[in-house]
This record gives sequence, structure tokens and C-alpha cells, in this order.
Amino acid sequence: MRDRTLTRLVGAVLIAATTVLGGCADLLQAVQSTRNQVVNGDAEDGKLTGWTTDGQWAAVADGTAAEGTHAFAVSYTLATRYQVIDLVSLGFTEAMLDAGPRVEMREMIGTRQDCGGNWFVRFELLDASHNTIDAFGMGSPQSLTPMPPGTAFVQVAHTFEQAPPGLRFLRISDGGRDDRNWAGFYGPHFDDAVAIVSPR
Repeated sequence: MRDRTLTRLVGAVLIAATTVLGGCADLLQAVQSTRNQVVNGDAEDGKLTGWTTDGQWAAVADGTAAEGTHAFAVSYTLATRYQVIDLVSLGFTEAMLDAGPRVEMREMIGTRQDCGGNWFVRFELLDASHNTIDAFGMGSPQSLTPMPPGTAFVQVAHTFEQAPPGLRFLRISDGGRDDRNWAGFYGPHFDDAVAIVSPR
């Protein structure tokens, strides 16, 4: 009798634990589906934290921002930067990532009233070896997209509706230069970089 009661008790505990853990997994998935995985996408801390840069970059508060007070700006020579996002380290399981999650990536680009610029943006899905398995871009470091002075911020966005199996990292790359060869940070302004992964 005692053994039977103990067995029932253990069974009830296991069922409860499974329910709780399943609920936690569902909650984690819901949270991950709405969370921006980019570190410092909006420059609001006034620093270049989270980005690997090449060339002249600054987080500026010069009245040209998509939201808030700051944006990232480049100067008169070509400057590039990128950020690699490790999805497994952020809590996504390999099973989640191999099941074809929806990946939304976007960024805002604009120019100052007194100076135009040239820019590029690239969004990439990477495997465990950092090989590109899918990508979207506008312009490139070798073929920049022109933008006249006083252009209101425009959004470059792409949604990978079903990521290929093997997804482990995301990479955002961007950059550019001004079109007047002015010293200082008068080139294109980049703001509000976003990457959202929604598991199936």
C-alpha cells in the first residue's frame, strides 16, 4: 500500500514538473520571439559597444536620429562595421534553430540636412562555422547606395520567413561615407538596428 501511494506521488510530481517545464519553455519561446537580439542597436549609450568597426565611426547626438537622441555616423572615408549574434548563447536551442525560425532584421538610415552620403547594409544568417547560409543586402562596400542631404530616415528590412537548417549566428554589416569629403561625422547616420528570431 505504501509503495503504491509512493508511486502515485512520484508520478504526480513528475507530471507537475513536466507541466511547469513545458510552460517555461513556452514562455521562453514567447519572450525570444519579441526580443531584439542586437546589442546597442540605437547608439543611445553614446558608445560603439557591441560593434566591430573599421574606419571612423561615432555615436553622435547632432539632431539626426530615427528615435531618441543618438545615431551612429561615419565620416569622409569608407567606414564599415559588423555585429555577430550568437543565438545558442542567447538561449535558442539547436532544435529550435533547425526547425526554420522566422528571422526579421532591419535598420534605419538617414542623412543630415547639410551633407549626403553613400551607404550599404547587409543581413546574414550563418551556420556554426560562420558560413553564410542566407543573406539580404542593399549596396556593398564596393558599390554604395547614394542618399542626398536631408533624407528622412528610411528603413531597410528583410524577413527570412524560414531560416535554413544549421542557423547558429546572425550578422549585421553596414557602413559608408559622406559625399562631400568633410572632416567630422557628417556621413550617413545608422539607427535602430533590430534582429528578432521567432521559433516555430
